[in-house]
Amino acid sequence: IILHHDNDSCHSARQTVDFLSSKNVELMTHCPYSLDLSPNDFFLFPNIRCMVMQFVSLEVAVEAFRTLISEVTASEWKKCFEN
Repeated sequence: IILHHDNDSCHSARQTVDFLSSKNVELMTHCPYSLDLSPNDFFLFPNIRCMVMQFVSLEVAVEAFRTLISEVTASEWKKCFEN
C-alpha cells in the first residue's frame, strides 16, 4: 500500500510514521506548500463532485462516495500520480 497525504504535522508525527511503517505502508512524499499539486484536488474531487450531491443522509452520501472510489481503477490512480 502506498499512502499519499499532505505534510500536516499529524501525518508526519513520529507515532503516525511508525504505525504506518509497522503496517508496511509506503509513504509517497508531497511537495511542501503545494496544495495545488494534491491528486485529490485535480483528479479525484472534480470527477466525483457532481455525483455526490443532494443525498438524504450522511450515510447515503458516504456509501455513494465509497462506491465511486471503488470504481476508480488501479491504472487510473497510477496515471494520476505519473502526470
